[in-house]
Amino acid sequence: MNNLDDMFNDSKLEKALKKAKRKSSIKIILISMLVAVFVVVTGITANNKITNKMAFKKSNEINNLVELSIPNGYVSRMFLNIGFMGGDGTYRISKRIGNKSVILEDKVMVFGKFPRNIFTVYANGFRNLGKWPNDNWEYGYRKMMFFHPEIQYKEYRNDWELFDKLPDDKIIEVGVSLDKAYKPLEVFDMLPKVNEAWYWIDAFKEDEISEYKKMVKDYDSSACFIREDEILTIRVNYSSYDFKFNYKELMHNMKDSGIKRYEDIYNIQKAKNYEDPGDVPVLGFIVQGNKEQLKALKDNPHIKAISVGVFTDKY
Repeated sequence: MNNLDDMFNDSKLEKALKKAKRKSSIKIILISMLVAVFVVVTGITANNKITNKMAFKKSNEINNLVELSIPNGYVSRMFLNIGFMGGDGTYRISKRIGNKSVILEDKVMVFGKFPRNIFTVYANGFRNLGKWPNDNWEYGYRKMMFFHPEIQYKEYRNDWELFDKLPDDKIIEVGVSLDKAYKPLEVFDMLPKVNEAWYWIDAFKEDEISEYKKMVKDYDSSACFIREDEILTIRVNYSSYDFKFNYKELMHNMKDSGIKRYEDIYNIQKAKNYEDPGDVPVLGFIVQGNKEQLKALKDNPHIKAISVGVFTDKY
């Protein structure tokens, strides 16, 4: 009878129910914690995977932009901060001058669905009416200026006086604007005896040329030049004439750049249907060297304007 009495003992039954309830609560809490950990880990993993793809896409886009828009430029350093479905970072633009690398500027970037708001102010150069602007990179190096041969400017920039004042041992970057469009082989014969050059090819849209012409008509010519990051160039080795190969590579890079401006330029160049890249119009070129190597440019009757860019010690 004792066992039967125990079954109907309210105190013991209550204790048994509380114990069972406690075990059930602990089980539910443990399961909830495991589910929460699983959800958090899965969420973090998914976010990192998606955001890493965004960051990789953005870094490729920046590398393409720098290589396409800055002659001989490249991204020398990049840092990325990954957040929730987005992030931010910084990158450094450099340029090879002779056998050394010079830093041009540092920039910030954001990417993804929920990037942080980052505000930057650049005061490294400006266009000023009435006189040639002090247009420099962030680290103080000069930016080159170019002049389209189809546009009749009121005034042209010629840096021969600055060129003559520079020490003989400096490596000098010079941007050359020609008096008309030439074929690549014709430009090849104009180059001084340097190891490599960058050909400025005609890749402007009609509305861009119309806008430049309007600026020249309406404003002072010193506000109407074309900056070096507004031109499209192709690197050519002096020892091996590889313009055709590099032009095809440039077209491929623009097509896959992920940048609308250069995708548009690709379509424009494709529509022109240059069966032979040797027919692509060249409007100017960029060369590097010391004063002795570059002095032949002074006697070239095809040069309309010359603009000194970066100059630095040889080593």
